[in-house]
Amino acid sequence: AIGISIEQTKTCLLAVMYGARTSTWHETAIVETVGKDAARRLNDFPLFANIVADVKRAGVAILANTKPNRQGGLVNMFGKSMPIQETVNGKIKKKPWPKLLAHLIQGVEALALRACLEVDPGAVVLIQHDGFTATRQLDVASLKKAIMAATGYELKLEEELIQPDIQAQLDKSIQNELLKARKASKFNTGVGLRPFVDTSSTAKSKGVYSWG
Repeated sequence: AIGISIEQTKTCLLAVMYGARTSTWHETAIVETVGKDAARRLNDFPLFANIVADVKRAGVAILANTKPNRQGGLVNMFGKSMPIQETVNGKIKKKPWPKLLAHLIQGVEALALRACLEVDPGAVVLIQHDGFTATRQLDVASLKKAIMAATGYELKLEEELIQPDIQAQLDKSIQNELLKARKASKFNTGVGLRPFVDTSSTAKSKGVYSWG
């Protein structure tokens, strides 16, 4: 209906969840994602407007039931505290609800990620902000069970097999080394090197799995 892709739609919905404004100002997250014209159509779309209203109501309700500690900090599920007040133009004000809600959401994400890592820590080789990469396929049911036990939430996991092109990486590495050698040869003798001819065989590798 709006004329944007599924990925753009997902990005806009996530932006709203983190408090993005529904305006057509050029520096807002939604306008940067889909452009000014599409942002205007999206903001006028009744379904999207209802989602924005629901998120705001939910955020206010969640924060109303999450009390700050004695130091005036809002502690998320991961145990990290963030002051609920900030100084703006010399005045102390309560932080906007989107900032506070984002802090709570990030705590859930971090705890869910740690729960996944504890299922098979030896397999994990890279951690992202909302996912990780492992050297072998992990059991989805076990991951979901660990997340539920740690957070109380049932989260959907997406799995993707990453198959790196080792041959391309090898060729690039060889070309870089030859370029260095060519430069060194010209500097020392003024004589160039013959063009490189690839006679290597195709390299094979095992893939890795990315989760998020």
